[in-house]
Amino acid sequence: GIDLVGSEGVIVSNCFVRSMDDCVAIKAVGYMDDAGCKNVRNIRVSGCVFWNAEWGNAIEIGFETRAEEIRDIIFEDIDVIRAEFEGFQSGGTFTIHNGDRACVSNILYQNIRVEDSREKLIDMKILFSQYSRDKERGQIRDITLRDISIADGPFPVSIIRGYDGAHMIENINIENLTVHGKKIENAMDAKMVVELSRNVTFK
Repeated sequence: GIDLVGSEGVIVSNCFVRSMDDCVAIKAVGYMDDAGCKNVRNIRVSGCVFWNAEWGNAIEIGFETRAEEIRDIIFEDIDVIRAEFEGFQSGGTFTIHNGDRACVSNILYQNIRVEDSREKLIDMKILFSQYSRDKERGQIRDITLRDISIADGPFPVSIIRGYDGAHMIENINIENLTVHGKKIENAMDAKMVVELSRNVTFK
């Protein structure tokens, strides 16, 4: 797929990606700039069609998040025609796997259609993984999913899970999520597990 690593000011548009791993992944691996750390920001992915095969995720941030900030990311007008079952910690359509110290914030997923999501719809976690290098865990906050529709295929579970009381996931706003034409109003109807997180809202 397309890996955007230690990057800022990037536009990805009008692409078809069929990939054995993440279709698009945004990462930070400790690149340095003049200030001593290469943060990741101002990235827009739009007008794309994604087909994720046996490993990875369709639209991923992580697992490598070795920067102070990953922020101001927009995914919009995207068709996910398949996100395959993986069976490990990842395997999802909308995924943030914060395995290092970064604060991941101000992320917008908008106007996205999903046809065949096999494992998890939303999978957002702060965790220690095989890819982690930082000793400190990070944050995930201020995430919006707006006008997301599962048009066909399975209705998979979702997981939002922080790491501990000091590293919780905060302010997840889900606006107009529809599954097979029905609007989802709450976490239970979304088949969503929420742990070590606060302010997960549906509108």
